[in-house]
Amino acid sequence: MKAMTEDILIVGAGPVGLYLGCKLRAAGLSCTILERREQRMPHSRSIGVHPPALERLQTLGLAAPLVDRGIPVRRGLAFSGGKPLGTLSFNSLPGPFPFVLAVPQHHTESLLEAHFGSMGEPVVRPATLAAFERDPEGIRANLETPDGARSVTARWLIGCDGHRSGVRAQLGIGWSGRAYADHFVMGDFPDSTDFGNDAAIFLNGQGVVESFPLPGGIRRWVARIEQPANEADVLPILTAAIRERTGHVVSGADALMTSAFT
Repeated sequence: MKAMTEDILIVGAGPVGLYLGCKLRAAGLSCTILERREQRMPHSRSIGVHPPALERLQTLGLAAPLVDRGIPVRRGLAFSGGKPLGTLSFNSLPGPFPFVLAVPQHHTESLLEAHFGSMGEPVVRPATLAAFERDPEGIRANLETPDGARSVTARWLIGCDGHRSGVRAQLGIGWSGRAYADHFVMGDFPDSTDFGNDAAIFLNGQGVVESFPLPGGIRRWVARIEQPANEADVLPILTAAIRERTGHVVSGADALMTSAFT
């Protein structure tokens, strides 16, 4: 079993784990990040980066390149019954980023991961934390990788592996969160609206519909529904909801990505 020693071992190479790893290396600490996924997902539900997060990314020199990849959303438009209700401007937000940046999560992750790699060894992927235990030197972790088992001794082990955290599970730490009784369908389509870089929300008795611009002339649509949807039913449910609740028409044949979630 190949062994290595680090100050910090982070489990999870999402935005939180990657950002933390970059900051720790910038502070002069040795740090390894593990990621169980072999490749980054090309699509994501998460697309909004808010001003405080952009300010934190600016400390790494990554805010500007991320803004270049995304769409700064400076206004939200509200509609009901096909009529405009009002406009919410984000221009009064404090700080250097008075907007919400619409950018797929994989862009955020790829920038952070490249920056992390430029400061030392790259993210270890795919790698799974098989087990860990405390010893006099700190934490001894056993990893499973395609190249075989590895052992890491670290002063600290940090779990950034989501609400189904394996780190938390191995420590016996519970999760007090719960699922809301709200169900949604979502999809990305070529933008056929005249909203430009504005977000839009449509209030309707059947359920709210939200619409956000994305890079490359794409627009994301999200609709609330009453019951969970099977994956095969997402596209017809979503296109019907958009048509009936907003008056806009999108073609299912043009869908770039669809998803259902609760």
